[in-house]
Amino acid sequence: MEQENKLVWGSALLASLLLIAGCTTGATTETPLATEDPTETPLPTPDLTATVENFRANVDSDGDGLKDSWELKYFGNLDYGLLDDPDADGLHNQDEYFGIIDLGWRDSAGERIWKHFSPTDPSNPDTDGDGITDGDEVRYQSPIFNVYTDPTLYDTDGDGKSDKEEKNNETNPLDPNSF
Repeated sequence: MEQENKLVWGSALLASLLLIAGCTTGATTETPLATEDPTETPLPTPDLTATVENFRANVDSDGDGLKDSWELKYFGNLDYGLLDDPDADGLHNQDEYFGIIDLGWRDSAGERIWKHFSPTDPSNPDTDGDGITDGDEVRYQSPIFNVYTDPTLYDTDGDGKSDKEEKNNETNPLDPNSF
């Protein structure tokens, strides 16, 4: 009985540590334990398979601020860091990973102005394939309309014209009626 209790407590401890690390546990299953009393209800044993997979997905083994799972998905290795720009689109990996960029401007109170956008593919300079690099879409302001386009949408306003067509024709890429 003491051996079985150690197993249950060990499993519970591992599950707790993984939860503290930001992972979630999988389902629990009823695992019969060898007990002296056959009428005793068995204790649930956590299914740690999902927990271990979640833990692996959240690991940053090279300490560069990017999850290993993200780096492996896009690059197949852990060779790039936060400030690298492997697709040369003008956005660092941290920008593409978090979907936020410091535009280098300040508001009237002196606070930095941040631009939020949908995270983009760091291995493809033009995630949405509209002919404008992700960096240009995030930073591009139409000189006439003072707007940005979405680097994950081929046609930000849904009017059937690509963002590049809108840019070239100086129409508003956020107004479907402007083309």
